[in-house]
Amino acid sequence: MNYLSNNQRKKAKRLVLLFFGGSLLITLVWNTAIITAPIAKANSSDHLAKLIYSFFAYTCHQMDSRSFHLYGFQLAVCARCFGFYIGLLSSLLIYPFVKSIDEIKTINPLWLVGFLILSGLDWGLGVLGIVENTHLSRFVTAFLLGFVCIFYVIPTLSEMTCYFIYQNKI
Repeated sequence: MNYLSNNQRKKAKRLVLLFFGGSLLITLVWNTAIITAPIAKANSSDHLAKLIYSFFAYTCHQMDSRSFHLYGFQLAVCARCFGFYIGLLSSLLIYPFVKSIDEIKTINPLWLVGFLILSGLDWGLGVLGIVENTHLSRFVTAFLLGFVCIFYVIPTLSEMTCYFIYQNKI
């Protein structure tokens, strides 16, 4: 950001804040929809529930035995996907308190690699039948992965915004 003029820097900060706010809003709506499906089903709003379950069927296998339940009905995604999405949301909520939104430096990549390996091990050991994973292990390993992802996404968005402003593309 040091290569930007003061006006460009202000514009970049506004755009990054807009991207951040948009990301937070989308992630909040996404997570709300996931828990709305079983609530709708429990309240006999079958059309709404079916619409939500159908939408999330494109992103998740939705196996009943691998999903958390609310009011006796499964969430719109499995425990692993739910953990990832809640991790994203949680990270977005705390991000401005631990790091500047317009900071372009990411955290050490080993965090991402480590949590990716951890989540992969949870999945792989379960598939191979070596260790039976649980809803909690699926949720926690995916939560950690989703949580750490934001610490790469936001700085990357910030850096891209600065670059495009510097190039007079936006």
